[in-house]
Amino acid sequence: MNQVILRGRMTADVETHLGKDGKIGVALFTLAVPDRSMPKDKDGQFPVDFIRNCTFGVNAEVLKKYALKGTELLVFGRFKTGSYEKDGVKHFSSEVLVDKFEFISGTKGEKKTQEEKKAS
Repeated sequence: MNQVILRGRMTADVETHLGKDGKIGVALFTLAVPDRSMPKDKDGQFPVDFIRNCTFGVNAEVLKKYALKGTELLVFGRFKTGSYEKDGVKHFSSEVLVDKFEFISGTKGEKKTQEEKKAS
């Protein structure tokens, strides 16, 4: 069974690519996921894995509209690996193909509202 569940924070804003219909077709993002199986460092932090994620269609549109760097997500998907050759060198890739996700922390709209409250 190939099933992945991750909880982490986005390391940057979502990178999107348009489909043939002109709508957002693909969203790429990286999650910083704490590795709780390892001991904490001197600052009390777990080591972090940076995991590339990819989602399509409506999921991609929602992420582009509501998620930004620092947003905490819970993602559900499957692990995908691949390889390609460039200039005679074989390169390997791995990513999670996200089927669904949930916002754990606020969205863009919620963050904007919080910032407006702080300003007043």
